[in-house]
Amino acid sequence: AKATEKEKQIGNFFFAPAEKREMLISELKSNNIKEVLENTDNEFALKALGIELDLYKELTDAEKSDVLEFIEKGFEEATTDEEYTEAVNSAVVLNFLNNSKTKNPEYIEKLNPIFEEKEFTAVEDEKLKNYILEYIYENRKYDSVKDVKQSYAEANALYTINTARFTAVEKTLSEYAELLGIEKSDEYKKYIKLSSKDKTNQKLVDNLLKSPAGSVEDLLEKIEESITVNSSSNGGGGGSSGGSSGGSSGGSAFVNAGTASNSVPGISSSIPTAAVEKEMFTDLDNVSWAKEAIEELSKSGVVSGVGDSKFNPDRKLTREEFVKMLVVAMNVYDKDAECDFTDVEKDKWYYSYVASAFKCGLVKGV
Repeated sequence: AKATEKEKQIGNFFFAPAEKREMLISELKSNNIKEVLENTDNEFALKALGIELDLYKELTDAEKSDVLEFIEKGFEEATTDEEYTEAVNSAVVLNFLNNSKTKNPEYIEKLNPIFEEKEFTAVEDEKLKNYILEYIYENRKYDSVKDVKQSYAEANALYTINTARFTAVEKTLSEYAELLGIEKSDEYKKYIKLSSKDKTNQKLVDNLLKSPAGSVEDLLEKIEESITVNSSSNGGGGGSSGGSSGGSSGGSAFVNAGTASNSVPGISSSIPTAAVEKEMFTDLDNVSWAKEAIEELSKSGVVSGVGDSKFNPDRKLTREEFVKMLVVAMNVYDKDAECDFTDVEKDKWYYSYVASAFKCGLVKGV
C-alpha cells in the first residue's frame, strides 16, 4: 500500500496511504465529521484509522445526530490523532451500549475499560465477567466512556466485596469505600465506629454469600442489616460449639457424637454460616504453638470442638472433616451439589461438603 499509494484490504485489515489518513484526521478536527464519515470514498482510509465505520452505518438518522454531538464533545478534550479517532469510536459504541436490547459483551470489549491494570478483555473468571456485564448494562445510560470505566471499576469492587472472606471483608470495604462513594454514608460511618466488627463482618459475609450485592445501595442495605442483627444480644442464634449432649474427649473435634446425622456443629445444616462466638478451649496447653490458630478457626466456624470446652487436639482428622474445613474456609459450599462416590451417603452430615469440594475440583476421590 505504501509503495503503490493505493488502498487495499487483506482479510480484516485495511491499508491506506499516510497522506489520505492524515487528511481525514485534519478534516475531522475541523468538525466536518458527518461529511467525512459518510463519504464512501473515505471508507478504506477510515477503517485503516480504526474507525468503527460499519457500526456507524447501522445507526438511524436520529442516532447519528446524537452520536455526532457525542463526538464533538469528545473532540474538546482530544489532542492527539489517536484521541480523535477514539472519540469517534467511543461515541458510536456508547450509542449501541446504551440502546442495545441484548447484553452484548462486544460493546464493552470495544471500549475495553481498565481497573487495577486489568482490562475487561483480559478477565478470565466467567462469574466475574458475567457480573461486570450485568452491572454495566444495569447502569445505562452513559454520557461518556469515563462513566463506563467508573461502572467497570464499581463492578470489580463490588464483586471483590461479595466474595471476600470473613478475615478480609473489613479491609476490602475500606479499600473500595471511596471508589464506591460509601465513605460518607451513614451505614458505613456506623460500621467503622463499631468497637468490634467480628459479628457484623460474619453476618455481612453470610448475607453476601446468600444474596450478592448488585449495587452500591444494595451493599449499604446489607451493611445496615448486618450491624442491626449483630448489635443485639446474643440470644440463641450465636453458633455455639455444637451442643453438650454426646460430647466427649473421644468424640470428633468437628462432628459431635450427639448431633443428628445431617447436622454440623457450629454450622447451619443448609448454609455454612460461621460461628460468631469465639470459643475458648481448655485442653490446648500442650499445643500452645497451635492455640491461636485453633481459636481463630473456631471463631470463623471452620472448626468447632467436641463439647464441654474441649478440642481434643491429639485425635486424628478424617478426610470428610478436612474437606468440611476446606469448603467452609474457602466459601465454596453449595447445598445442592452432588457427587457419586459410593462411600459418601446422602444422609450423612458430610455429603454436601464432599459434593461441594468435588464440584469445584478440591477433591477427586481415590
